[in-house]
Amino acid sequence: IGYMKLPTSIKIGPFNYKLIKSESHMTDAHGHTSLENKEIVIYKSANFEAMRETLQHELLHVLLEDIVSTIKEIDDADKMEEQLIRLLSPRLMSLAQDNQELAKFLWIRKKNER
Repeated sequence: IGYMKLPTSIKIGPFNYKLIKSESHMTDAHGHTSLENKEIVIYKSANFEAMRETLQHELLHVLLEDIVSTIKEIDDADKMEEQLIRLLSPRLMSLAQDNQELAKFLWIRKKNER
């Protein structure tokens, strides 16, 4: 089965993030993000789907970086959900549009994967 290749860098907003596949695990986590260094590290896994999910998890850390502080004071759950979606949706759209290889890696399934 041929899987999509992990891109080496991606654009998130005005920043270019380096994507690194690492053999060594520094923690029990499957990956980590350095907002300061603009790096996302994914620890190699025998399970390709786990690596894709880990990358998506780390991307959400970057996308949600300043959103949480914006919505944490909202008491109404429905209003909080709507505000979260309003803030996150354009960021996700921009991420996919600016990084087509990343979008393919994360979200496109080959016919034999179903």
